[in-house]
Parts: sequence; structure tokens; C-alpha cells
Amino acid sequence: MPTELTDGFSLAAQVPAALLRKVFSPSFLQALPGLNRTAPSGKQLTLWFTAADLAFLPKPLPFVNPIEVDLSFTARLSGEYDEVRGIIRIRTAVTQMRVGSGGDAFIAPVIDFRPGAVDSFEVSGLTPAQEPIWGPEITSAVKPTLASMSPFTAGPLFPDRNARFFLNTHPDASYGPGNGVLSVYIWTAGGDPPPIPPVIVPRRLSADRAVALVPRDRVEQAIDAGLQANGLKNLPKEVGGTTLTSFSFAWRDFGVGAGHFYFSGTADHTLGSVRFEAWVQLYVEHGQAKVNVLRTRHDAGFFIDLADLFTAGAITRTLEEVLPRAVRGIGGGAFGDLGLFATDAVPEPQAFATMDVDGNVDVWPGGLGIPARLVARPVTSTFPPPVYLWGHVGNREFHTGTCEYGRRIKNPARFPTWMRAVELGYNGCLYCQSEYDVAAVGQLLVDVAGAVSSMPEVTARLVSEVRRFGVIVRPPVERLDGRFGRQESTGSRVYRSAPLVPGTWEVIVTHQDWTVSMTVEVGRAWRSEGTWHGTATMVRAEVGSPEVGSETVPPRM
Repeated sequence: MPTELTDGFSLAAQVPAALLRKVFSPSFLQALPGLNRTAPSGKQLTLWFTAADLAFLPKPLPFVNPIEVDLSFTARLSGEYDEVRGIIRIRTAVTQMRVGSGGDAFIAPVIDFRPGAVDSFEVSGLTPAQEPIWGPEITSAVKPTLASMSPFTAGPLFPDRNARFFLNTHPDASYGPGNGVLSVYIWTAGGDPPPIPPVIVPRRLSADRAVALVPRDRVEQAIDAGLQANGLKNLPKEVGGTTLTSFSFAWRDFGVGAGHFYFSGTADHTLGSVRFEAWVQLYVEHGQAKVNVLRTRHDAGFFIDLADLFTAGAITRTLEEVLPRAVRGIGGGAFGDLGLFATDAVPEPQAFATMDVDGNVDVWPGGLGIPARLVARPVTSTFPPPVYLWGHVGNREFHTGTCEYGRRIKNPARFPTWMRAVELGYNGCLYCQSEYDVAAVGQLLVDVAGAVSSMPEVTARLVSEVRRFGVIVRPPVERLDGRFGRQESTGSRVYRSAPLVPGTWEVIVTHQDWTVSMTVEVGRAWRSEGTWHGTATMVRAEVGSPEVGSETVPPRM
């Protein structure tokens, strides 16, 4: 049937899930890049949203379009040393709403996070230890915030011109780079619309491309009206010095969305009768229909210029009016030229849904496909980004990001609070974090005999309770570096630690199936007038031997 491309509707559009994600993410992050809230516990919660994603879910009911939204976040809570990262996963649905801007109205596919629309809300990615503290605080702060700011745009906008819009998701529809297609059906006739189809054939979609579908009967009506308007229905007709005596056109498609129109006819010329053919392609350039004459041919034995027919003449004007005429018939002609998708005159944050109608028009047996590509726009935010302290993994000092020494660190460790830095065994910079500076540091050396040609693994962990500035120090397991400690003269390899927290440490040396361990006191060393003072702890072991010992030695900082 002639309207099979649009399943009987006046017009249809297909939007891939990937394009919806590219619209939803910036519009969401523009509207809600982060939040500061007082949690029920009285603590201050600061949360940054770092990404927003969505996926279509199987449909439980014909008119429900369920989706799963993932909101990636980083959160900090006053009194907690570290920040957490996770995902807020929400099951809701894609719906539609009417938005206005500058006197125009648009239909917007949206995602609603209000209580009646949300099917489930969960915070994932937290460790079991974090969940009891962070989970309730994040949920209690984020849920009402999302509800108060809902809904959020999740797709291109469509001009609203007295038409009825219906959305339908197809989670399993494959379009090349991914799965999931949102179909938008537009109905302008009176009475009940056709039933929404449960299955579709995706039409030449990509991650950045949607397509508007125009049924064949509407296109043919537009061509017929164009021929009539340009005087090509009542032949013969003089066109540029040539009398057109017959004229016809046919659809030429290849079943994959390319294609063109084939025109043929006869004309009387002063030098004789001519039969001609032309292969013509339609394309749109920023919303304006254009004609591309692929090829022409005629059987005249003399030169004849077909330009007036197919390059700038009546037939070209007819074809350039086809799409505007076909679309203008929907909604009383208020769609304008090819305003199938909203372009510039849309409100924020829906402006991220703008589309550029541009590219070759696809020809199928059932109608035409008008391409539209997403116009990317930058996200700007006044919400302050998270500030970190920068730690040097070599000397175990932490700095502010503006510190003269902190700025020189190439690959810094990042800490959200000074408590977290101290907890991990870092020492405050003497210049920018002097209130957390501890003069004394520890150093551990491990001499492994018989390891000159091999690389045993040497680790150490703090086993005594050490407090600094009210914080219990819990550094991670230390892996000592022996890459540059090869001693050919003694046949051993000396491993050296980074500056450690003085205290009791358990040292473990492993090579294949041999392991020894020892608990030692790591002493204190400090720098004064350019010279290191104090002691370091040396552990001595031999590959294959159960014996292990220790002694104090001068520091080797």
C-alpha cells in the first residue's frame, strides 16, 4: 500500500537510541550538573553528575515505552574522608510533552523522574562498607531533586501543528552501530489513527542521524500538484524553446534506501522529435530541497540542451517543491519548508535536541526518507567542579593544585580531602599544607641475597595503629622497588621503599614457591640543613633460606 513506509500514518520519524543518548546526556548535564544538599543525617552532600546514559527495555504494555537511565556520579559527604563514585540507575519511560518558545510549540520526547513515573531507583557501584552510609544519603537528596526538575529532553523536537504524536520504542531494532529505535508517528487526519506497529524496519540510521519518513501517496500528490502548478499536466507545453509533448516519472529504488526518480518523455524541436531520459536525485541542504541531475540522455542526432528541463527549469522547480508540498499538507501547511525537526527556535535545555535536515533523500518503494543530523552544542556549567589535593607517589607528599610544587607533578594521586591523604600515609607539603606536615618519615630497605639475576617480590604493610591529626593511618600495601638495586659485587638486590609512616611493618619476600616474612620497626629520619638524620630499617634475606634478619642503617633518601 502507498503508506506502508509510515505504517499508514501521515508522517513518521525514526530516531536511534544512540541519538537519544546524545541529546539526553548534555541536556541533563546542562540542567543538573551537580547538587549541594543537606542530607537527613545533617551532613552536607555534594554530588557531581559525570555522565547520563539510557537504554530501551522490553515493552510490558503496548503503550508504555520503558527505559533504563544510568546517571554516573561522584559524591562527597562532610565528615567522610573519601569520595565515592557510582551509578544511579532508574527505570522509567520515554513520554512526550508540549513545550513553547517564541510563540512556537514543539513536541518533545522526554524522560520523567517524578514519583509516579519511576519504576525503580537504586544506587549501585558502592562497596558493602559504603552502602549503609552513602546509599540512603544519596537517594534522599537526589530523588526529590530529579523530581522537581523533571522532565528532561531525550530526543529531537518536532513542530506541533495540530497533529497527534505517538511514541513507540523498539529495543531490539538494529540500525548498524547499535540497537534500539524510537519511532514517532504523526497523525493529522480525523478519526482514529492506525494501530502502532510492534515491529519496524530501521531506515538508514546512524548514531547521529534520524530520518523522517514521507509516504509515497503524499509524495505523488505533491509531484502531481507541482506538475499542475508549472503547467506540465496539460501537454504540449513549450519549455525553453522546446515543446514538451509527453512526460512521465517512475520511482527507482534498490531496496537499501538509496535511489532516485526516473523521468522520460518526448519533445518537439525545430530540428525534429526527441525522446529524452533523466535520472534525478533529491537532497536537502540545511532544510531546503534541492535537485541533483545524475544523468540525462536523448536520441536526437543533433545537439539539444536539456538544462531548461532538468537543471533550472520547470521540472526542477517541480521536484524542489515536492518535499515542502508533501510535508506542508500535514497540519494545515504550518510545518514550513522541511521543519520536520526543530532547528534553532527551541528553549533551553531542549536546544540540545536541534537537528540539521541535510543530506541525500532516500527513495523506497513506499516513500521517501528525509535525513537529519544532530547539531552538537557545548555544555556549559556554573556548578563548581570538584577540587582535589595532589599527591606525589614518589615522595608521598600532598599539595594543593595551585602549589608551586604540586603543579610539577606529572601523574598525581588525587585526594578529595586532607584526611584521605593522611589516611593513605601521605605527608603535607611544608609550604601549602604545613598544618599537616610531619618532619619524620620512615624508610625500609630490603637486601635479598641470591637475587641478582631474578626479581623477587617484596611487600610491606603497616600493622601498628598510627594516628596523625586524629586520623588513623591505613596506607595500602607497599611494593618495594628493586629495579635499580642490583649489586653485582655482593650477588644481592636491594629494594627501597618510598617514604613511609614510622611504625611496625610486616615485610614479606616471595620468589616462586619461597616466602619469608618479618615484622620490624621502621625508624624515623628527618632532613635538617640539607642533611638526612635518623635511621632507616634494613631487612636481610636470602633466596631459598628461611633465615631473615634486620638492623638499623643510615637513611638513603
